Amino acid sequence: MTRPTLAVVHTIRGSFAPSSIAALLAQSVAVVVVALESPAALRIPAMIVLLLIPGAALVRLLTGPAAGASADRAVRLPLSVLLGILLWLAVALLLDAFGIALRPPTLALGAGITGLALLVLAGVARRPARQSSTPQAVAARTTKTLRSAVAVAGAALVIVAAACGAAMMLGKPVERYTTLGFVDSKPFTGEIPAITQGQTVRLNWVLRGVGCIPSSALTSVRLTVDGDAVGDIAVDIDGDADQTLTGAVTFTAPIEPGRHTVELAVLPAAGDGTPLPEPGYVSTFLEVDK
Repeated sequence: MTRPTLAVVHTIRGSFAPSSIAALLAQSVAVVVVALESPAALRIPAMIVLLLIPGAALVRLLTGPAAGASADRAVRLPLSVLLGILLWLAVALLLDAFGIALRPPTLALGAGITGLALLVLAGVARRPARQSSTPQAVAARTTKTLRSAVAVAGAALVIVAAACGAAMMLGKPVERYTTLGFVDSKPFTGEIPAITQGQTVRLNWVLRGVGCIPSSALTSVRLTVDGDAVGDIAVDIDGDADQTLTGAVTFTAPIEPGRHTVELAVLPAAGDGTPLPEPGYVSTFLEVDK
C-alpha cells in the first residue's frame, strides 16, 4: 500500500475514533429530541448537548488537538460553552436572514447540522496526542482534570446567576383591565316594571379597575337607545377610591311605546388623561307604556 493511501486510511481511522462516533451519535440524538419538541426533562439536556459538542469541535478546529500547553481543559471547556452559544446565535441570525421562523425545531436542526459538519471537520483534523505514564504526568493530568471540573462548575454558576438576574430584570407582567356592571338588579330605579313616555330614567353603574386607577373627572359615558346615541344625558360619577368608580346616568325615556334596548358604555381614563382599557358595554331593556 502506497504512502498516500496509508495517509488517507490513517485520516479516516482518526476521524471515526470511538470518541468521534460517540459525539456524532449524541449530536444526532439531541437533534431528534429537540426537533420533536420532547418534554422539558429530555429537551433541556439535549439542548446542552447541542451547545457543548459543536463548541468543543470549534475549539479543536481553532486551537488544535488537546496536546501540550493547549490541553488545559480549564480553558478549553469554558471556551467550548462560549463558542457553542455563539454558534447558536449565528444559526439564529442566518435563519432570520433567510426568513425562516425561529422555533425550537428549526434552531435544533440548524445547530445540529452545523455541529455535525464541525464534528466531521474536527475528526478529520484529529491527531491523537501521546500521553506519558510517568507519575509526574499522571499527577499533572489529575490536576488538570480537577481544574477542569472547577472551571465547568464555575461556568455553570455564572450561567445560572445570569439567568436569575435576567429573570429578575424582566419583572412580572401586570394585568390592566376594567369591568362594568349595573349596581341594581333592575337597572332603572323604582319598583314598577314599566315606565311612561318621557319619564326620567336613572341607571346606576359601577366601574372597577384592575392594575389601573380610573379618574372620575376624565371618565366619560356614552348611552344609546335602540342603537341611536342619546345626547341629552346627566352623568354623576363618584370614586377614585380602591380603583372603583360608581356613577349614574339620567336620561328621558323614549316616546314610542314598547320595548327598547338601552346600552351603556363607560370610557375610563387615568388621572393624566391616558385612556384605560375599555370594559365594553352593558345593556338592558326598557318597557314604555302606551
